[in-house]
Amino acid sequence: MVERFLTNTQIHALLRDRGHTFWSRDPAAAPVDVSPSPEMAITVALEADATLKPAYRQRYFVTVQNEDGEPPLLHDSAFALQEPVATAAALEPTNNYFTTGPLRWLLVRIKRFEQVLLWPKGGFHGPDGLGYLVRGPGGVRIDPAPHLVRWFERHTREHMQIGAAVLSLSELCDCQVLWEAAHLVGLSCYDFFVSDTAGHEVYQLHHRDKVIVSIPDARSRWELLKGLAGCDKLFEDWSGYWSEEEFGS
Repeated sequence: MVERFLTNTQIHALLRDRGHTFWSRDPAAAPVDVSPSPEMAITVALEADATLKPAYRQRYFVTVQNEDGEPPLLHDSAFALQEPVATAAALEPTNNYFTTGPLRWLLVRIKRFEQVLLWPKGGFHGPDGLGYLVRGPGGVRIDPAPHLVRWFERHTREHMQIGAAVLSLSELCDCQVLWEAAHLVGLSCYDFFVSDTAGHEVYQLHHRDKVIVSIPDARSRWELLKGLAGCDKLFEDWSGYWSEEEFGS
């Protein structure tokens, strides 16, 4: 039987051994919150983020937008959604800027993989693994995640410690989980991480409508940058940007 999850210990060891770094040096505090150094981070975003420290603004790319505020990559054949992700997206009742912009780029990046790892910032926690979701009065979840709930019901046992879900990109139900996570990122303050199962590449789906990339291997990182630079009609290089609000007009 194919394992459909990694424990916190397993995924932390996997990513650490691949050269990734984390927000906390204490594995028990935030075992899988990946945080690349400023020198290594690459960002693909909807727009400039004025809250980001200047050191992290290098290797920063913004999706081009047309006069209607829509990214041209949405209609570029190279970034068309592939099955079964296309069906998963069609079943979602609404879209948002994140899913029509930076996520499209990410989906092209990860389609090389048969499976990916998915986990929320701060980790899965709680009796059913979904305790990170905001709860309202009476414990009712404000932001429902039905596909994630069903994934846990199918693949886990009670009180099992889940570090990351192993999702197959050839299965519709798993692609629905991935799309649902991205949809939550675009509509709320949630962050998720996506990685190949070997742990070479980690992508943070950030609630400020951006994807933060951590690829420790220098050659692979250079090839990613080369690809972005080669699509200058779809992605603008905003590395080192600043704003008048910060420094005055």
